[in-house]
Amino acid sequence: MEETHSGIIQRYERTLALSEQMLEQAAAQQWETLIAHENRYLREIENLRTLDSRAALDSDRQDYKKELLEKLVDNDRRLGELLQGRLGELSELIEEGRNRQRIVGAYGVGSESPGNRQS
Repeated sequence: MEETHSGIIQRYERTLALSEQMLEQAAAQQWETLIAHENRYLREIENLRTLDSRAALDSDRQDYKKELLEKLVDNDRRLGELLQGRLGELSELIEEGRNRQRIVGAYGVGSESPGNRQS
């Protein structure tokens, strides 16, 4: 049973380390790497739910697990803030693209005008 208790705490620690890596990747705008790690992170969280329901921890381990969970939640909140910022950037880029398309459509920018024709 001791192995299970240590094992679940180690999994929480690994999940926290992964969460911290994801936060660093978001801060560095390494979005593809972040997405790859996010899938692994979600699997780890799901595994923790399953293991956690079976493990009864002593009060010291329970307190430590609580600290780890608080850090995970804080990292998740911070990651969400960074992702919201990225979403805002992407929304601006999309809007710029739409505006360009409207201008091209309205004024025919890029089409051959009579003054630019070569004889």
